[in-house]
Amino acid sequence: MISLARAWLNDFRLTLAFMTRLPVGQLTLGEGENQDGQANLARALRTSAVVGGLIGSLSGAAFALAHWIGLPPLACALLAVAAAAIVTGALHEDGLADLADGLGGGWTKARKLEIMRDSRIGSFGAIALILSIGLKAGALAEIAAPGDGPGDGVLALIVAHGCARAWLPSIMWLLPTARQDGLAAQAARPALRHVAEALVLAVLLACICLGPALGLAALAASGLGAWAIALIARHQLGGHTGDVLGAAEQVGEIFVLLLLAASWSVS
Repeated sequence: MISLARAWLNDFRLTLAFMTRLPVGQLTLGEGENQDGQANLARALRTSAVVGGLIGSLSGAAFALAHWIGLPPLACALLAVAAAAIVTGALHEDGLADLADGLGGGWTKARKLEIMRDSRIGSFGAIALILSIGLKAGALAEIAAPGDGPGDGVLALIVAHGCARAWLPSIMWLLPTARQDGLAAQAARPALRHVAEALVLAVLLACICLGPALGLAALAASGLGAWAIALIARHQLGGHTGDVLGAAEQVGEIFVLLLLAASWSVS
């Protein structure tokens, strides 16, 4: 039992180190890992929903603080989006921009992958980021309508970040890698049980925060968004890359926030 708990804790810390800039201390390498911990990164991503929930909590804290000092809903929402980007080092936003540039600027698979490796941002990447930030902030501003407290917005952020990240292991499991090198290839393919564990944790997170019906709907919405990107990448690139996973997370996050904004505005 102790070794099992230690394995989960180590996986959480490894995922936290990979997805954020938060300090995690010295990692204890598990069996089969190399000195970078890469051999078990695919397994560690079973904790992605928990790490995503933590990121969402920190973003939600910024949202609540901005609301407390009296800022308008849109300003609160933009600060929450900015806080998440700071915590993660804009890891997933970078993937979204790179994928948009590659798909928009290349005609062949090889050219698209080449463009995605260019660290410079192009027109398609800039537009993708503007749309992503605008949709997230607009949905959050609707959730935190004037007169409401910040609670719904905080819960929405926790669920959006947690659920969107929980689908990444399934994409890694079902789709091949688009190139033989790079982060996605190094991370390898997770086992099916680790994919299931990631989704079970996402179900628990969403249902605790939103209740069973809306929680499962939010998880489904995040999966629809994430897998829409994954299937586009499968058709255009032949598989996934680290940038594809980042873009899938961003779109999954957007779908959850849009769903919650629509659901709560009606009610």
